[in-house]
Amino acid sequence: MRKRKVHLILSALLTAIGVLLAAFKIVHDSEPGLIPLVLIALGVAWHVTARRRFPSKTTDPGQ
Repeated sequence: MRKRKVHLILSALLTAIGVLLAAFKIVHDSEPGLIPLVLIALGVAWHVTARRRFPSKTTDPGQ
């Protein structure tokens, strides 16, 4: 459970950094640039992978 939380927090942080950097680059250069887009894509991919690799321990059959 703790490992899952760490992965989800770090992936969300990576995605947030990518979004903030993209917003800054759009305001400053009028284009997002490659690095922020890669950070966003890696963060989302990491989040999806972490959710599949470390499923939650709920017993709800609806999930």
